[in-house]
Amino acid sequence: MTVLTCASTGKSITLLGEPIANSGKGKVLRTNHNGYLAKIYHSQTLEQVQKSLSINCCLVKLLFRESG
Repeated sequence: MTVLTCASTGKSITLLGEPIANSGKGKVLRTNHNGYLAKIYHSQTLEQVQKSLSINCCLVKLLFRESG
């Protein structure tokens, strides 16, 4: 079980099960928040992710892995 933190709200987001999609840039997983998915990028800089999101998405929140 992977738990991430929403950068804007500070809420914990749990990734559920296996990826529902994979691409060259990342994988998409279900979350414990009904109706929300998480795209986990394989290895991109924050600037590359922000550029990709500004082109492709309208409702986006950045998630960060909790330390520990």
